[in-house]
Amino acid sequence: MKTRTRNIIRSAGIAALIAGCVIAQSSSTIFAALAQSLNETFENWQVLCSSQTGPRRCVASQQQAGPQRQRFLAVELIPAAGNTLTGTLALPFDLQAEAGASLQVDDRPIGRPLRVRHCGPAGCLVSLQLDSATTDKLRMGTTLKILATRADNGMPMVYSLSLEGFAAAISRVTVLTR
Repeated sequence: MKTRTRNIIRSAGIAALIAGCVIAQSSSTIFAALAQSLNETFENWQVLCSSQTGPRRCVASQQQAGPQRQRFLAVELIPAAGNTLTGTLALPFDLQAEAGASLQVDDRPIGRPLRVRHCGPAGCLVSLQLDSATTDKLRMGTTLKILATRADNGMPMVYSLSLEGFAAAISRVTVLTR
């Protein structure tokens, strides 16, 4: 009887040890996945990082969605050498691609009109290459406006992105990608 009780206790102990190892393995997998991604908010901007498929890639991002939570405007920016930024702007599908898009910071035009790279079901994509002077204007500004033309009626479209938190988000991406 004592031997049987010892065997039961020993079996229970081994089962608990195995279960602990399985839980630890699952937890380490979960923690590893969490360690490979990062999502931080800086007022109206988010810093998103992922390193699941190679070196860490981080962006400063802002999105806007309509009443049904369908995204209609998004921007992702990555700091580059010399206080410049590269990135992508995703605009609604219904714009006149040939007319491009123009940017304004606090109602002051910046740069030349930007060429629309591609339009598809997810929207129209515009590549961004922003110089140091433009980056400084964005850091000090309050609103980034994107001006485009509707394809169906030729009417102007104006989208506004808040620049609250922009400077902190870009600084954070710079630190995370060093």
